[in-house]
Amino acid sequence: MQDFWNERYAEEGFSYGKEPNEFLKLRLRGLSAGKVLFPAEGEGRNAVYAASLGWNTWAFDYSSSGRKKPMSLASERSVDLVYENFSYQELPNDWRDFDLIALIYAHMPDQIGRSSGGSQNESLLYTPEKLSSDFSALTEELCETQVVHLAEGQYHKGEAAVIRYIGQKA
Repeated sequence: MQDFWNERYAEEGFSYGKEPNEFLKLRLRGLSAGKVLFPAEGEGRNAVYAASLGWNTWAFDYSSSGRKKPMSLASERSVDLVYENFSYQELPNDWRDFDLIALIYAHMPDQIGRSSGGSQNESLLYTPEKLSSDFSALTEELCETQVVHLAEGQYHKGEAAVIRYIGQKA
């Protein structure tokens, strides 16, 4: 799987565009900037957006070729961004020190058969129950599935099934 993402992010241009995810933009409005973590951040469009709003932004992805684009976009937009290469399994224990964790496009089963991007391999997909379980230490504010229309770069186009989860520290 890492080879797939290395190849994807080595392509010319930004595969998913340079603009942030609309749901993220909506949720960040009105929040006081703090320290935010973007796991599996890929090309960095969401992390760069948060940094532009004054968030202390830290992101990671396991694609070794993925780091170049986020750093270029951060420079283009004159923001600071810490971006490292490692997998979830290597996540430091201090992840709990973040005020916000923004995981954009975790895969889910309803996406199978849709052409808007995301895995077609059911074993790689999340469910609302899995997210609730994984983040059981948080107070769950939102955990729902929705069908949305995507227009985010060349690989996120069309109807997509997404899970939207918001949890808050107790």
